[in-house]
Amino acid sequence: MRVLVLYNPNAGRGRGQRIAESVRAMLERRGLTVNLLATTKEPPEAFPLDAIQMVGTLAQNKDMYALVRAGTNLFRVKKGNYMGQNFGLITAVEEGQINLKEVVQDSGGDWVERSTMLQMSEGKK
Repeated sequence: MRVLVLYNPNAGRGRGQRIAESVRAMLERRGLTVNLLATTKEPPEAFPLDAIQMVGTLAQNKDMYALVRAGTNLFRVKKGNYMGQNFGLITAVEEGQINLKEVVQDSGGDWVERSTMLQMSEGKK
């Protein structure tokens, strides 16, 4: 059985990483396969993915950024940032879309990764 352990490395006065490693070791001794996912919430993670609109891109110092709107907020995101409420890791930012890898529960209750994308809003290209 696979287990996903989500933890905040800044929690517990910076002891979050050490505690997560301890939990991983305990679970592995019980025969489980453990993946650790460090996460500190970024502002775009407060919104469901379907409430976020991609409205543009920006190239700066060899990095490609996407401009996304959630409610009245405008955010600049790039590969490696998170957004959406399913631990959506941005894997690529392209001219007209953002590619993400989310972690969701399947029908059996197991945590699985799924790939998804957010495309540029109509009329914004």
